[in-house]
Amino acid sequence: MSAASRRRVLGLHTNLMLREIQEASGPENTDELMRVMAWFTTEGTRGIDAYTRGHAAEQKRRLPLVARVHALTTALLADDSLAPGLARAVGMSPAASYEVVVVRVPGRPAPAAGGREAIVETLLTHHRMPIAWPRAEELVALVPTGQDSAPDAARPGRDRSARDRALAFVRDAGEAVARPCAVGTSTGRVRALADAYDRARRTSLAAPLQPVPRRLHTLADVFVELAVAEDRDIDSWLSGMARTLARGPELLATLETYYAHDMHRRNTAAALNIHPRTLDYRLQRVRRSPTSTPDPPVACAS
Repeated sequence: MSAASRRRVLGLHTNLMLREIQEASGPENTDELMRVMAWFTTEGTRGIDAYTRGHAAEQKRRLPLVARVHALTTALLADDSLAPGLARAVGMSPAASYEVVVVRVPGRPAPAAGGREAIVETLLTHHRMPIAWPRAEELVALVPTGQDSAPDAARPGRDRSARDRALAFVRDAGEAVARPCAVGTSTGRVRALADAYDRARRTSLAAPLQPVPRRLHTLADVFVELAVAEDRDIDSWLSGMARTLARGPELLATLETYYAHDMHRRNTAAALNIHPRTLDYRLQRVRRSPTSTPDPPVACAS
């Protein structure tokens, strides 16, 4: 049963009980009606919890751990009220807040469904947290942040912060998928994780690919890229420029190194292991590249 179906079942049951209470009460039964409503508030919560326990118990009988953790992760990201019960059913302590980690795995062909499940199963043995692969190119993990620290399985006696656990997860995920990944993260509280998930997804789409993920990118790290991507004219111009430069001799790699070294000519040449004059030649090639705008932003050699 999907999360949406569970919500509809519980909503229907609650509405029918409220209708029954209303129909059973008359104009002279105000005090009794108020007592019943007070009872309903408490017992309704207990009833939902009992339903969740029963649903989780049936899942445990019929579904493997990967599928049950997927259901938990989906419920948390959808701000489903049943998520805490599903967490307890898979042996995870519900947290007040999570760091949503989205690992984007681009490339063709995309990992097959069976391969994705195997990767998640492997990751779960080392990272006991909500993990799911909801899309072909998107692996998601929820790292509890309401706890100051957690035991480090690799180093007994030591603890790791939520940030450290997230970094450890993305490194293991990168090794498991064996292809460059982009990582986006955002922190949110339970029942408000849908917005955090959206921010993390957008961040992962703008974050640079890393052969071995070593950094967690946040919205603050890629806000310029996101602003550019949402402006179609600028995005189109940059895409055309990138295609043009990709045909040149290492022009994109040269520019990336050039900016990484604060546009310092000699440091860039040393990092690329080329002569400074070779660097000058490549930068001149960049300047002469045709663009779709009359005054493109041009990097100048220094």
